[in-house]
Amino acid sequence: GADNDREVRSAALTASWSLAEEKTNARSMWSDTKWRSALVDAAHSEDNSTQEFATATLWNLATASTNRVSMWEDAPTREALVARATDERQMAKKPRVFALAALQELTIAPSNRGAIWASSDGARSAFFQAALAEDPKARAFG
Repeated sequence: GADNDREVRSAALTASWSLAEEKTNARSMWSDTKWRSALVDAAHSEDNSTQEFATATLWNLATASTNRVSMWEDAPTREALVARATDERQMAKKPRVFALAALQELTIAPSNRGAIWASSDGARSAFFQAALAEDPKARAFG
């Protein structure tokens, strides 16, 4: 049933999170367009643990320097990371942290910095929201 499918998906995504820690794997995993699409779909899941493991895997993929520019340039990946990074629901805290960490990794590539700062897709506001998250007065202005 649905619970079994969710458990299977979570197990696979947990393994991918671990596998992506190895930079050689991260480059190869990112290059696999079918895998990338499945990962991005998982990041958009309604299931919190699926979001968590998918965004954690994206974070690990972003630590490979060869992936950073193409990850930012990939619209579905960028949209998934921004969606998770701007999700302020308490239950979405871990996916949000992982998505922000992935976006931070993408800023390490010099060619991404201007694009991320100037982006109209919400990346800059995700950093702004997160930086002000602990200040209730600042939240009112965000």
